[in-house]
Amino acid sequence: MPKVSILVLNFKQAKLTIDCVESLLKQTYKDFEIVIIDNNSEDGSFETFKKEFKNNKKIKVMQTGKNIGYAGGNNYAVKRTNSDYVAILNNDTVVQKDWLEWLVKGFKIDPKVKVVGADMPVVGHKNPKVDSKKVGVTKTLTGYSVFFNRKKPLKDDTFVDQFSVGGCALIYDRSVIDLPFPEEYFIYAEETYFNWLIQLMGYRVIKATKSRGDHFHNIVKKTGGSKINHRFTFLAERNMYINMLIFFSPKNTLKIIPLMILKAILRNLIEVKKIPDHLKAYLWILFHPKYIHEKRKFIRSVRKVSDDIIVNRLSYKIYDPKKMTSFNSLMSFINKFVWVYCWIVRLKTIEFSK
Repeated sequence: MPKVSILVLNFKQAKLTIDCVESLLKQTYKDFEIVIIDNNSEDGSFETFKKEFKNNKKIKVMQTGKNIGYAGGNNYAVKRTNSDYVAILNNDTVVQKDWLEWLVKGFKIDPKVKVVGADMPVVGHKNPKVDSKKVGVTKTLTGYSVFFNRKKPLKDDTFVDQFSVGGCALIYDRSVIDLPFPEEYFIYAEETYFNWLIQLMGYRVIKATKSRGDHFHNIVKKTGGSKINHRFTFLAERNMYINMLIFFSPKNTLKIIPLMILKAILRNLIEVKKIPDHLKAYLWILFHPKYIHEKRKFIRSVRKVSDDIIVNRLSYKIYDPKKMTSFNSLMSFINKFVWVYCWIVRLKTIEFSK
């Protein structure tokens, strides 16, 4: 039985973290350890965990010494564990007792499966409920999550290929890659980077639909204040554009740049108050060409899969109209225009598949 290290990162949310850990202690899969990483909360969280779990040998408690973000905090723990698989779980979650068992089962369906994600619906979220047998989830060419209609309904959706499984609950085989996230991302789009990289290396990413739990989303942003919101806005925009600029082949990068510009214009028209943070993100990219070049060079060195195969797993849409109800008609019109553009330049996304 493979050993699993389950990483739970905490920042000033001791109660949420304890609830999450208590749900993990009920797992039917038994060969695991829980690693709680406190990201230098300075609110007594670390001491609370040490006291709460001092008699439980399955639980390790660590502290990073400074807030190094979601990416750095999880990497910190990976460096200090020794297991076959690493599971990364947001602390604002509560999982079902067979959550881990179904994740581990995912590796058995195919030796090429190296990342398995869980089904973690967001509690209280306004997104429409979808039938996963008829509707899939992927990323757009410009980095957003969107729904797409499957050509044929799935007969059995226990395990489903998915371009990017959420960073809030996933497990990976560390024999393929040890540290999952680029630490300079801090937070946001690091899981897209990870999923994309794994697939370029020739492996599969799947979702285990029977591995379930609840995700109480955006707790950090809601309690963090305007200062954190501004930083998060900058990082979300910057990291999303970094991914687009480093992963696509030179030919496809040129094709996608007009879509990146269109997305930036629309995003700033819709979110006017965020324009300063977005401009800061664009300027960061403009003044760090060496970073972009080095990342592209690394990705080229590990690439085993054609860029066209990756494009075929993405969506042409700029935004998902179902998620933008206030601008539904406008977004639907723009998406039709983008569909024509992709058809002309031969960006064969998932919607063009037979």
